[in-house]
Amino acid sequence: MVSETSVKNYNSDDTSDASNFGENSDAGHASYFRTINLRYFVAKPLEMLNEHIKFKELCLENGNPEAHYIEGLLQYFIHKERSTGLYHLRQSAIAKNSNGMYLYGLLMLAKGHYITGKRYLDKLQWNENLSLSDHCWKGIKNSLSAVPVRMRRQHYINMVNLEPRIDCHPDTMTEVCNNCYYYKRLNQFYRICTNSGRCTIIPSTTKITTRPPTMTHPPVPPSSPESPNTGESYDLSYLLDDPLDAVENYPELMEMCLRVNNPHANYIKGVHEYFGRNNVAQGLDHLKRSADGKCDVATYLYGLLMLSRGNMHEGRRYLSTLGWNTNMKRAEQCWTNVKKSLKRFHITMEDWYVENMFLLKPARRCHVNSFAKRCTRCFLYKQVMQFVDYI
Repeated sequence: MVSETSVKNYNSDDTSDASNFGENSDAGHASYFRTINLRYFVAKPLEMLNEHIKFKELCLENGNPEAHYIEGLLQYFIHKERSTGLYHLRQSAIAKNSNGMYLYGLLMLAKGHYITGKRYLDKLQWNENLSLSDHCWKGIKNSLSAVPVRMRRQHYINMVNLEPRIDCHPDTMTEVCNNCYYYKRLNQFYRICTNSGRCTIIPSTTKITTRPPTMTHPPVPPSSPESPNTGESYDLSYLLDDPLDAVENYPELMEMCLRVNNPHANYIKGVHEYFGRNNVAQGLDHLKRSADGKCDVATYLYGLLMLSRGNMHEGRRYLSTLGWNTNMKRAEQCWTNVKKSLKRFHITMEDWYVENMFLLKPARRCHVNSFAKRCTRCFLYKQVMQFVDYI
């Protein structure tokens, strides 16, 4: 196994060892990057997101199967580039990496490409001995332990379509056959979602009559290599609806993204600090950082809190960037998203929220008694009012 000390030698900031290898086209160096053991990173794939980019690129360029497995996992589950992720997983599987075969086969089953999925899982010779498949599953769970796993409803439907229609080995993983093996493996995969409360599995008694696809085509590889992403640009919008889930279940991902000032990570951290831990100053600081990073929902919430706390100038300035005075739909969508983020928090009503709300109440009567009708005179007042009503 690669030690932590040796891993640090491949930090992306280093320009000595790794860059020298890249400049030298000697066949020995190519063989080195193609065959080097990456088990350390297979267990901790997030460490290859930012800190070892050059090293990862060199391994990918030279066809390292474990590097393709790691890149496939990062692209599919972190960057949400599913075609690119499947391409790298397939390259890993073609190079006879067991984890790559297993995960690519599982994802093909989830997408409804049953023939391809079964073909790759069969390469592990599960019908002769389950030990290799079990070992792969254990390694994949390890790889995904700090990675958000989100699946679509169609994937559940495809899993249910695999459920055997006869009772062969219903309650055990140690005894399987062609009728139940693939369903049980895919069901294992979904259980890692349900155990952490991130997904809801369709009850196995539900029968879906959709005809499964009979053929598939391999994913198309990216036309040109992408420049390395930095954590600042990672799209974590799928975590905004439940900041507690993000903070509790993905601390490594959050810490890494906060270090590079990712707007979504700052919003999640800001909501958690302000409403969850009552760290007002720290919460507002993170929300402001997120708003300055052009995150709409953070801009709305930060401006709303500024108005509610009496900093009218700051609140008006941030909310005005959403263009509510010409079109209110953008701000309305932000409020919908804010409510989703706050649903698991117990929010304390502060006296100054109500006091400052009434300071915003327009002197002239416009649509004060009708929330459905708003204008530039009463819009801000009604935003704070709906926040107070929500509490």
